[in-house]
Amino acid sequence: MAALGKIGAYLKNAWAKEPVLVVSCALGILATTLPWISPYTKYSGMANRAVPYVYPVDKLVVCSTQWEATDASDIQNLL
Repeated sequence: MAALGKIGAYLKNAWAKEPVLVVSCALGILATTLPWISPYTKYSGMANRAVPYVYPVDKLVVCSTQWEATDASDIQNLL
């Protein structure tokens, strides 16, 4: 129990001298530990395992982004 008192005294002293540093350290600790204790991590992992990484494809459709229609007959040929 004495160790908690020393930690509390240290944090109180650090807060009095450098509150910005204490807040940034606290946010850094929360940012590293929160994903491990969050239930969202569990369910997002379950969803990622349920969705296949590669979908089966019957036919590959190639779309050219460089193509430009020069007149109306080019568009009619597509239809």
